[in-house]
Amino acid sequence: MEELKAVLNQKSLNTSSFFKTLAFVSIISIFTIILFSTFIFFPALLPVFDFSQSHKLTIASVIANLAAPILAVISSVLLYLALVKQTESNKFQLEKSELDMCFTLYNQLNTEYTNTTIKKAGTRTTNGVKEKYLEIYHGHQALVESLHLIRGDANNFAINFETDKFMSMISTFELTEKAVEKAQINEELKVMFKDKLDMFYAYKLRSVFLLTFFLIKDNKDQISKDFMTFVQKNELKKDSNFDIDTFSNESEVFRSNLNPSD
Repeated sequence: MEELKAVLNQKSLNTSSFFKTLAFVSIISIFTIILFSTFIFFPALLPVFDFSQSHKLTIASVIANLAAPILAVISSVLLYLALVKQTESNKFQLEKSELDMCFTLYNQLNTEYTNTTIKKAGTRTTNGVKEKYLEIYHGHQALVESLHLIRGDANNFAINFETDKFMSMISTFELTEKAVEKAQINEELKVMFKDKLDMFYAYKLRSVFLLTFFLIKDNKDQISKDFMTFVQKNELKKDSNFDIDTFSNESEVFRSNLNPSD
């Protein structure tokens, strides 16, 4: 995320620098005109600067007439440059607004992952004494515990309470992907953001999701199909020959997860 913010900050600094320079040039020009105008209307300090004489007045008029179109051209160029920079500034603000939306969605995805919780309660015997226990897991460990529950009842994945956690994250992940794809931002920022999403899948979801895919690969319900489609789409990004049926057991899937290039 820091790389994306650095790019935006650099663009903002460039735009701000231009408008500061333009404002400085405009102030200097106005000050010069006022100073020169004041000088003209003051009594001449030397005869050579006395423009009240008719031949000198004629020369001054000629100079003014020649300077007028030049000043007009300069003004037009400055106005054009100002409009170009204003257009760039508007485009930058739109880009920043859309990227902020992508950041918000990504942060929501990360928060949803972090806040994923599973509670396990029961009784256990410690030193011959039975006692009740309550264990609470968050984030990745919560997904791992959910996988343990799914493993024992893979055929009912669609109606499993833990499945809601998986599908909710998938929904937010795909929404973020679509937002990035449609966002009016330059390709460099899009690639950086897509890489960020790919890393999120690889480091936070892949281990549990790939094993879950193997467990439910024969399910025919729509929810299972949607889950498998998501995992397969992301696996194909890493390996165009990916096929879940090439794994004969969970240990092979696990080793593949540890060594994605294999």
